[in-house]
Amino acid sequence: MKLAVLLVITLFSVPVWAGDFQPKLEIGGLSVHEPDTIDPRPGATDASRKKVSLAAGKKTALRWSLACKGDGKHADTLVHFYLVKADHPGQAAIREAKPASIILENAMTIDFHPGEDARGEIEVAIEEPGIYMARVEALGGGEALVSCTVDIEVTR
Repeated sequence: MKLAVLLVITLFSVPVWAGDFQPKLEIGGLSVHEPDTIDPRPGATDASRKKVSLAAGKKTALRWSLACKGDGKHADTLVHFYLVKADHPGQAAIREAKPASIILENAMTIDFHPGEDARGEIEVAIEEPGIYMARVEALGGGEALVSCTVDIEVTR
């Protein structure tokens, strides 16, 4: 599978308050900023998850962000983004994906202060048709704090 990837990660301050974290994913004209509400354990599914269709081999930008909207410091927060081939639409989080199913993945540990956020932009071209899942999540103490997921249907 050919894949073109351009990864740009920037951190900067944004004056935002109210809540803890606000995730956001943008791909193929779809913008999703609602946190996932399903049980993230294996086997759980979400039939209402937002879906975008892309043509195989066509380059598209995938943008993610995670804003800290709380009023205190969140030390050692793991920000995890991945794009994987999924078994079916609405599939739950993939904690131990088979290496062949991982299209791309990045993770970083950040000390978030109120109003700060992390962002990434990736240009990707998925060659093989199928169902894929893009997800950004914040984890603290080994537990998912918040996530946002989009299903991607790649067609010829």
